[in-house]
Amino acid sequence: MPGFRSVYSMFFERVKLDQCSESLINNYSRSIASLSLHFNRIPHEISVDEINSYLYRMTIHEHQSISYFKHMIYALRHWFRLFDMDSKAIAMPSIRREESLPVVLSQQECKELFKSPRSLKHRYLLAFAYGSGLRMNELRMLKIADVDLDRKQIHVRSGKGKKDRYVVLSNLLIQKFQTYLLEVKPQVYLFEGLTPGEPMGARSIQYIIVEALRKTDIKKKVSMHLLPVTYFHVVFTVPHELNTFCVRYPKEFYTILFEASKETIETLGADPKHLGAQTGMISVLHTWGQNLMLHPHVHMIVPGGGITKSGEWKHAKSEGHYLFPEKVMGKMYRGKFMSKLQVLLEQKDSFIQVPLRRKLYNMNWVVYCKDPFLGPKQVIEYLGRYTHKIAISNHRIKNVTEGIVTFSYKDYAQGSVQKQMPLTAEEFLRRFCLHILPPNFMKMRHYGFLASRNKPRLRTLQLTMGMMPVNKEAKATWKEITSSKLNFDVDACPCCQSGKMIRLMSFEANAPPIHFIEQLKKQKEH
Repeated sequence: MPGFRSVYSMFFERVKLDQCSESLINNYSRSIASLSLHFNRIPHEISVDEINSYLYRMTIHEHQSISYFKHMIYALRHWFRLFDMDSKAIAMPSIRREESLPVVLSQQECKELFKSPRSLKHRYLLAFAYGSGLRMNELRMLKIADVDLDRKQIHVRSGKGKKDRYVVLSNLLIQKFQTYLLEVKPQVYLFEGLTPGEPMGARSIQYIIVEALRKTDIKKKVSMHLLPVTYFHVVFTVPHELNTFCVRYPKEFYTILFEASKETIETLGADPKHLGAQTGMISVLHTWGQNLMLHPHVHMIVPGGGITKSGEWKHAKSEGHYLFPEKVMGKMYRGKFMSKLQVLLEQKDSFIQVPLRRKLYNMNWVVYCKDPFLGPKQVIEYLGRYTHKIAISNHRIKNVTEGIVTFSYKDYAQGSVQKQMPLTAEEFLRRFCLHILPPNFMKMRHYGFLASRNKPRLRTLQLTMGMMPVNKEAKATWKEITSSKLNFDVDACPCCQSGKMIRLMSFEANAPPIHFIEQLKKQKEH
């Protein structure tokens, strides 16, 4: 098509300059080529409505994966920003991640998984993968020289984002390391393929994991990011007297709420009197009360313990009954929040009236602990069910007539009694709009050892605490589902209904290659 080659080359060079990985560059390139071939136009000339229609057809009717959708959207955003078409980039639809509930393996199941492969190489690969927390490509490209036994660490080179990092090496892996080297005798890479001195392929590693799971009959879907300990549910609130500042500076106000609550838990966790270890947190922002009025507060999930300086797990002193004293948390949180708020107001040339400031410092700020979670599974169930709610759900809206909206709510002042509240449509919308967060604001955040950068440390702790994360259970293909649910053979010839369709060519998951039509013609000729 006219002009495609030149603009495509510019796009390819731009993505290269952004230091994206080779696989990501290929995915983006295939996505742009696939879209352009479909419309026989370059993306400049395709409207947002046409793109949305194409994506809908690919994901709903042709059952393309969420990965296909994601790469197409990100590729188009890169494209439109490259050519100063930001309005189109902003108009691209958002991507919703799939969520799943995890299950934790028992210690016995962990042992069975490690013992299932016959090969020492495969057994050590499994232990190393889960014990170190390395990604697939990081594991493949790990060299023997990158393992430092004296310092008990692994030097990961060019990991995600082209960054180097160090990962803690567990004692279990150190004990088996020399035995592995003597028996397997790798030359350069720790896990080599059939060719000496060359790294093992990604598919080979995936096959080893699948086979190990198959031999043990493990069919559980497990999370890799939680530990088998008690989790506390802490709520940090803000006095309603500060709602004016929240409405005026929402982004800064909510950031202060996150930071003050996080620093409170971190400070008390580091204090030997209370714990003496680094803890972790998952914080979720909610801004509403039952009556839809502004009520900013943070729900925080905190494990009942932390990681000491020596890298070992230390349980909370309360033995799972409570985290820290509520009064202590309330006073510390109040001081940190007010200090940060005053700095913000000075930057904005604003201030808090002296009587209000005195009142805020004299009142008890509400910080309370709900009943602790019973384990990782209940934590994930809570996160999946509660954290992504909005201010009001449809089932609470009871009636909409003649400009009056009636909805149900719990009156906590009278023992959580269910009541109904009528509001004018204007007032209902005003209250609802109070809870629209600033653009690109993250309402869910991970801190401490639960932050993404600390996942490798979690893997080591999981092993020492007798748990083991595994890959998700393989899902049935769409052909298998169609056959079992509808009793319909999709491979049957649509003309004679007796013969089978013959596959001429297979494409990767994201998009066909650019010159697939010419390749298909050659296949037919042979």
